[in-house]
Amino acid sequence: MYGRFRGRHILSMHDFDREDLEFIIAKAKVAAARLKEHEHSLKELLKWKRMCFVFYAPSTRTALSFKGAADVTGMTFDGIMDPKTSSAAKGEILIDTVRNLSGYFNDVFVIRHDNEGAVRRASEFAVYPANHRLEGQPIPCINCGDGANQHPTQTMTDFTAIDMRFGTIDGLVYLFNNDMKYSRTVHSDAEALLLFNPKKVYFCCPTELAPPESLLEQYARSGIDYKVIGRYEDVLPEVDVFYDTRPQLNLGHISDPTKEKIRAVFNVRAAAIRKHAKEDMVIMHPLPRDFKFMSPELEVDDLPQAYYFPEAHTGLPTRVALLALVQGVRL
Repeated sequence: MYGRFRGRHILSMHDFDREDLEFIIAKAKVAAARLKEHEHSLKELLKWKRMCFVFYAPSTRTALSFKGAADVTGMTFDGIMDPKTSSAAKGEILIDTVRNLSGYFNDVFVIRHDNEGAVRRASEFAVYPANHRLEGQPIPCINCGDGANQHPTQTMTDFTAIDMRFGTIDGLVYLFNNDMKYSRTVHSDAEALLLFNPKKVYFCCPTELAPPESLLEQYARSGIDYKVIGRYEDVLPEVDVFYDTRPQLNLGHISDPTKEKIRAVFNVRAAAIRKHAKEDMVIMHPLPRDFKFMSPELEVDDLPQAYYFPEAHTGLPTRVALLALVQGVRL
């Protein structure tokens, strides 16, 4: 399996099969166990390797968990965290940036961009140059979010967190809540679920924020039991994984009536969880919460079902595993 990943780009869930994802989850769990034993136990794992950030959109958890993953494995890192401080402010296009940075002895690019497909296009130009012993070989690019399209490392984090809690991805009832149209984490997670055997999948959203037709067509072809609904309380007693997400106001227009409906109907409320949810259900969220909507509400944080902070913490060992795998390093 290691041979599948060395030099491999991490761009979209379309590019992975079930065996790939199960291997990533297993290695993320190994990384988590090693780091729990001692925070410096992996300090030599990626020593002498170099990671380059190319972030053209804001990030907290993804950026800092990658930096943390680099730090605990001995990698060095540098790059662009704000396009205003780079030549992008002078009009440089992403592929030119990546072509140039490929010549600076970088071993992996982690990229976030507002344009869908931008990271895949950039990956075509990420190649070790003539001044490097690996001349002509691809430099792995990791998609950290490209517009409303995909966020594969978040999905790998989410699935690792689910597996850590339930010991499986299969046989569970999943509920995706709120913005199904623009949420790249929902798109990635829902597509990845097609590789597994969920008991049922619900998409709960306002009409204006319905899932892409292409996603629903994939579910119709798959034979997986799924349904688009308008109230999460109606199905909450059967749900195992409740995946909430904020309205993606930064990625698309949402009308004022829909915003009000989100606040009134789709926000995750502690009273509804206490009344309807199973005690072992988990509430997940890619974060951040948007203070204008505040879902899940703060009171949910104290409930046993709240799992979004442990989910976020799983991001570091998951990204340790991904960095090691694309470098061909055994974990």
